[in-house]
Amino acid sequence: MRSIIKSFVILAVVFTVAIATQAQEENSEMAEKNEASAKDDVPIKDDVEKIGEPQKCINSSRLARATVVNDKSVDFTLRNGKVYRNKLLTRCPIIRNNDRITYRQESSTRLCKGDKISSLETISDRLQSFGLCGLGEFQQIEAPKSE
Repeated sequence: MRSIIKSFVILAVVFTVAIATQAQEENSEMAEKNEASAKDDVPIKDDVEKIGEPQKCINSSRLARATVVNDKSVDFTLRNGKVYRNKLLTRCPIIRNNDRITYRQESSTRLCKGDKISSLETISDRLQSFGLCGLGEFQQIEAPKSE
């Protein structure tokens, strides 16, 4: 009887070690894939002229439009013509160039770092929002030239 229990204990330990080893290998493979995909990212040229220091918030009541630059940046243009580029907290593949976006803000008058944006799509004649991406700081930039 003792030998059977001993065998089960040994088998359980071997099984646990095997599972832990497999999980560790899978985590290592996932980390390698993430690192490789980060290296494959083509840096997007950000040759706009920055004006002043980054700000945590902008006045949303003065917002004229928002333009998706890429999956990492959105330009917010105020009615006075000032443009603030927002570097999102993380990549946001749900938004694409020329997407319509909406935002969810904590304050009723300000759009701030940490507030969320979503992509807007028309489905069956109704606007629906998809995804949530966090806003970063707002850097005033020289207004991009229209081509």
